[in-house]
Amino acid sequence: MSDDCEVGLMCSRQPLDPSRVALAALLALVLVGSVAPALASSPPGPICSYCGDSFEETAAYHDVDLTVEESRAVIRVRADGNATWTVENRVDEGGAERLRENPAILDELTGRNVETGVAEDRPVVTFRYERPGFARRTLGGALVVTEFHPDWTRANYDGLGADRLV
Repeated sequence: MSDDCEVGLMCSRQPLDPSRVALAALLALVLVGSVAPALASSPPGPICSYCGDSFEETAAYHDVDLTVEESRAVIRVRADGNATWTVENRVDEGGAERLRENPAILDELTGRNVETGVAEDRPVVTFRYERPGFARRTLGGALVVTEFHPDWTRANYDGLGADRLV
């Protein structure tokens, strides 16, 4: 074997140490194993997280017992692509009364930037919130809702969440 090495070729006069090769292989395996779960997509969820079963489950998580009998979501998309969601959940009378007596519970269930309320004359819980970037303009100028297209948003939806979406 020559003492000279050509550029671009790996040159070594000593054989590779098997323990170092095994350690490098183990390290590579650990790195790949720890990165793969981070790249996995999130579990599927409903399009409307304040509608129907999702709202009922969130309420139960916060020890609020209620039953959603029907839900409806209305989305108003503005010319700038931002949208306003208005969600109405018709709940059982007992659940509505508990929320009327303690409106702070709704703040716990929703978080910031969500307007909430319980109708006085009927058992309906209302949520109103903004979704920026809900739609975008195409090259031709049309406004296209991109929120529900998995290739554009990387979203993973499992059902509507509401009984009705307008």
